[in-house]
Amino acid sequence: MPACLTLDMTGGAQVTAVEEASITAYTHKIRTEFVGAPAWFGPAVAAAVGPAVVAAVGPAVAAAIAPVVAKLDQLSAKIANANAHNVADPLIPLPDNAGVLPVAVGHFVPATRAALDNLTIAQCDALLGHYGIVPAGAVADRRNQIRVHWNIPLPEFS
Repeated sequence: MPACLTLDMTGGAQVTAVEEASITAYTHKIRTEFVGAPAWFGPAVAAAVGPAVVAAVGPAVAAAIAPVVAKLDQLSAKIANANAHNVADPLIPLPDNAGVLPVAVGHFVPATRAALDNLTIAQCDALLGHYGIVPAGAVADRRNQIRVHWNIPLPEFS
């Protein structure tokens, strides 16, 4: 057994305060720095690979798999957003069912939870409309509609 570990009354290893602080710092680093691929990566790969896919499988097959690719992009963004618990945590924009990101059609997209918390009613309505969601309630309710759609933990559960 390593010398840095002490034993508790049952003979099991005990984590020291220094080790616990190190684990906490590392966990925080992983949660804040790992957000998956950067936002530019998907469109860049699509632009580079898309024509080759169309040439290889034909336009009909490429059109048939486009909705599946869009759904995978949505799931990828939702998985990343599920880890956004702190106000500074980055958010991954969610494409609509056609694979279009809201920023591509001129909508403001919050980059962090703090930016989402400051969206105006007009910004919320534009984002919700992009996804075909009918805005409901006050601005806080509309922000929660976006949180639910983007799979961002609600403030009371963060």
